[in-house]
Amino acid sequence: MKHISLKEILQMEREYRRTFINCLWGLKSVHLVGTVNQNNVPNLSIISSVFHLGANPPMMGICFRPPVANTHTFDNILSTKQFTVNVITEQFYKKAHRCSANFRDGISEFDEVGLSPKFEAQLLAPFVVESPIRFSVVYHEHFSVSENESRIVVGKVQDVFIDETLIDTKGYISYEKVDSVVVSGLEGYHSVKEIDRLGYERVSE
Repeated sequence: MKHISLKEILQMEREYRRTFINCLWGLKSVHLVGTVNQNNVPNLSIISSVFHLGANPPMMGICFRPPVANTHTFDNILSTKQFTVNVITEQFYKKAHRCSANFRDGISEFDEVGLSPKFEAQLLAPFVVESPIRFSVVYHEHFSVSENESRIVVGKVQDVFIDETLIDTKGYISYEKVDSVVVSGLEGYHSVKEIDRLGYERVSE
């Protein structure tokens, strides 16, 4: 087994290191995050750093890269205090991936990549029509990571839109039924296949 030290990691070529470290964590969920800017122009970004923070109340987080490039989604969230999270499937992952391009502010990624926005009543941020599992989130707080200036946004889930046949009697959501995808690194897409479902472990008295 090869040993790679921190010193060797830091000496890697920049693009190689970015790919290697992004792959190191294994397969990750990947979503489209919908927002609008101050002029109500829809924005759509692809993000693989959405994570669970709690169920009561339902809280989630997103990690944003340091502010050295396109910060439209982060800026829009702070401005409007709303965003949507949309699951990506095999049917449109190539269009979703195009949202990683650095489009200018004021350009709607929906138009550029060929996906359809959907606005629900009383919600500013758009959903993705093509997504079979989507939910809205309101901004709660954010903070910066001192070491590298990454930003963590924390939000509270508000409204969930999902085909009820995907939810079993215990609340389990079947992502396999909708052909959802996961990602390795920044560009490797993988299908989802359930191999088993194990019960919640409890220590017997």
